[in-house]
Amino acid sequence: MTTRLPTVLFESGLLSGPYSWSWVVARMDEARFNSVLVDRSASSLFDAILREQTYTSVRDRLRTAVNVDALEAPVIIVGHSVGGMLALAHARYLGSIVAGIVLVDPSPPDQFMPGVDTNYGHLRLNQAILRRALQAAFGKRPADEELIGVRQLPRDIAAEVEMRMRRSKFWVDAYRESRAAGQHWVEAGFSPLHSDIVTAVVSSNATRVETSLQARHVRDLLRRSILSREFRSDDANHESIILNEQYSRLVNEAIEWVAEMHSVSSAKAEVES
Repeated sequence: MTTRLPTVLFESGLLSGPYSWSWVVARMDEARFNSVLVDRSASSLFDAILREQTYTSVRDRLRTAVNVDALEAPVIIVGHSVGGMLALAHARYLGSIVAGIVLVDPSPPDQFMPGVDTNYGHLRLNQAILRRALQAAFGKRPADEELIGVRQLPRDIAAEVEMRMRRSKFWVDAYRESRAAGQHWVEAGFSPLHSDIVTAVVSSNATRVETSLQARHVRDLLRRSILSREFRSDDANHESIILNEQYSRLVNEAIEWVAEMHSVSSAKAEVES
C-alpha cells in the first residue's frame, strides 16, 4: 500500500504573501511533504479595490487555486497572524482530511472587537495601511523600518518584495484584508475545532506577557485539542518568527511534530481496528 504525502497548506498574514514562507518551504523535504502556498493577492489594482473578502469568497478562490476537491488526507494547515484565523476556518471546511494545524503567532480574534480594542489598534492599522497606499500612488518608496522584516528573507526574494511594496496594489490588498479580518474572518478564530485535530502553536515574544490577549489566545488554542504543543521563541517577534532564517526553524519543527503525531495516531487506530 502506498502512503500519501501530507499536503501542507500555507496561509500568510497581512502585509505579506506566499514569499513569507520562503525559509520554511526551502527546508521541507519534497519526498515527504507536498507544500501548497496560498496566494490571496489580487491580480490587479482594480481587482484589489473591488474584490469581495468574505470568508466564503476566500474559500471559493482557495477551491479554484488549490483544487481543494482533489485534496486527500492527510492535510496540515499552517497559518500566520490573521492567516491563523483562515487556517481554523479551512480546517472546519475541509473536515476529516485535516491531520493537524500549525498556528504561527495567530491573531486573537477578540483584538478586533470594539469593547476589547480600547486603543483602536485595528482602526489605526487600517488608517496607516490606507495612507501608505496613497503615498505609494505618488511614488513614495518603503521606509527602512518597513523593510526590516522583509530584508531577513533570501536576498532575491527580499528584492522582489521590496519592489511590490512600491506599488499601491500591495497596500490596497493589505487594507482590504485587514478590514475583512475584523469584519468577516474574526468568527473563524472563535469557533471550536474538533478536539482530535493535532494542534501546534508557534509563538514569538508576543506571548511574553501572560495576561496579554495573544498569550490567552494561545492557551485557549492549546486547550482545545487533546494533542497539542507550543513551540516558542522569546527572541523572535511577530515578523521574524517566519521571515528570519533561524527563528523560522520552529515552524518546520512544528510541522514535523504534527505529521509525526498524526502518523502515530493513525497507526494506533489501525491496530485497534
